Amino acid sequence: MSDSFAATETGIETMPTDWIYNDIQIAFPIKDFPHINSLISQYALHMKSHNDSIYQWAKTFTIVQKQQATKSLSNELIYQTGSNQTKKRVVEDKILELAENQLIIGGAGSGKTTTLKRLYLHQKTSDLKNSRYKTAILIRLRELKSESISHEILKILNIKTHLKTFESVYFINDSLGQRVQKTKLTRLEYVGEQKIDEFVTNILNAGNTILFLDGLDQTPLNVQADIKRNIEQIASSLTTSKIILTSKGNYDKTKNKGFKTYQISPLDSVSAATLSKNSLNDNSDLFFKLLTQKTYVDIAYKPLIFNLLVYHFEHYHELPNYYFEIYNRTSTLLVKKWHQNSELIASFDADQKLDFLKEIAFYFSYPEQKITFSLENINAVYQHLYSKYDLPKTGIEIILQEIEIHTGLIVKGSDSHYEFSHLTIQKYLFAEYLVNKPIDAKSIEQFLQVPEAYAIATCITSSSESWMANLLLNPSFGRSKFHGKKRRKELFNLSLFTYLERLINESPRFSVSMDLGYVVIYLLFHANEKKTISFKNTLNKLFLTPNVQKSFLLALENYDVSNRNTDAYYIKLKKDVEQFDEVKYPVEGYLPKNIAIQIERQKF
Repeated sequence: MSDSFAATETGIETMPTDWIYNDIQIAFPIKDFPHINSLISQYALHMKSHNDSIYQWAKTFTIVQKQQATKSLSNELIYQTGSNQTKKRVVEDKILELAENQLIIGGAGSGKTTTLKRLYLHQKTSDLKNSRYKTAILIRLRELKSESISHEILKILNIKTHLKTFESVYFINDSLGQRVQKTKLTRLEYVGEQKIDEFVTNILNAGNTILFLDGLDQTPLNVQADIKRNIEQIASSLTTSKIILTSKGNYDKTKNKGFKTYQISPLDSVSAATLSKNSLNDNSDLFFKLLTQKTYVDIAYKPLIFNLLVYHFEHYHELPNYYFEIYNRTSTLLVKKWHQNSELIASFDADQKLDFLKEIAFYFSYPEQKITFSLENINAVYQHLYSKYDLPKTGIEIILQEIEIHTGLIVKGSDSHYEFSHLTIQKYLFAEYLVNKPIDAKSIEQFLQVPEAYAIATCITSSSESWMANLLLNPSFGRSKFHGKKRRKELFNLSLFTYLERLINESPRFSVSMDLGYVVIYLLFHANEKKTISFKNTLNKLFLTPNVQKSFLLALENYDVSNRNTDAYYIKLKKDVEQFDEVKYPVEGYLPKNIAIQIERQKF
């Protein structure tokens, strides 16, 4: 009897059903689950199919035209221990054997997905016989099609559920005050005799499974909290299995129940030097000299950012002045190379090719909200676009092939689905599309679903402060629009927080302006109503952005201020200030006194 299965270059070797059967049989005695025999045989087959597909996806990654082996790079992970928050470094593959649920965090371009790929590959190629964990399931959360993680796992394993109906009795008083008995019917999903969450945790524990979950922050904001609770619920019941989850670094660590948090470290000096020398040879020293002079040097050692900078320097022999220019200039360079080698019609020039990519990014970021898309999906979008660019009606496969070969911006996976090689690049192209579109009532719906793209758009436009004012001070964004709509208001609060966090990370270039000052006042009103520490902390970080404080003080001149209470100042817009239909300045509200103390001292 075999007791392990292993990864090869072509996929996962045959998984023995007897080993799986013995483990599952312990968790699910036949008397509790009549169809155990058919379940076990199918479990093995579907686990093998799932791992074959994931292995093909995991073993490579693409950065600027170059497909690389995932194992060619490795990052250290950092976690903090003790009351003094001492940092401890751990080589990433060492965390696999630790008996704990793990959250891996990092900013955009830090390598979260690539790190998860490497961890998965380490698991598949290790000595499973002597390993604590024997099997693996990997779910890309942005592509979650089921209503919960449990449902998605059952879908992967092709295990069906059934409904059970339960009757309960309760009493109410009728219109005459008489006590009346009522019956309530509740329908719950089961697998055999077990609730689905109970069944899923048992089957994970029986298989000694690592459940890899990629991109909690990439799930739609309107369901993100529910998915997070579902993950925590499953994690709390795991004993001989565990979860490894990735998410953005701005996630509230104190609320990640049952998880130990690890942060991806930037590239170390040795790895960075190796990467640069491989492409730049003798120019590597000049590259590092110029990089140290840039304002974004502190974040330049994220794997994606660093690779894009090396590629940029290799072709331009200089580096962008601003962080947000990295993606724009790299995308433009890649598209020019595509155009030079393209066999498509000449009128489909480099500018049109870039616009085409922006529209594709838009369609699959909103409303589809997809990371991967089938040929059928993308052809449906293409049917709306081909005549605009004077392209043949049946030309999408040729275009996709050229994009992959000459740019690497969109790549084809092993399951014949396509995706942007990096989600960050997809968001930047989407943001470029947004910049040239009017802000109207439709924008609020897009903002609620993809606020990060709007943050990037704010930074890349020629007048960030005016664009931000046109966005947040648009009548559609008025806080009164969400009164009495709890779920929608919660979604708006989360979207606004996500927008500001990404905006700050992108280092926007603001000029001193009245518009920006009014935006700050709008945000302060919102902070006073919301009264959450995380939002106020984010605003304090925004105040540190150049020209924000000066703009706030400039706009404040148009308000009457009174020291209404000990917690906040009451301000009201002066009567002679002109309002506009497209932009509505905040009229009256409270400014919390515990925000931006240095500003308050200057003004009050």
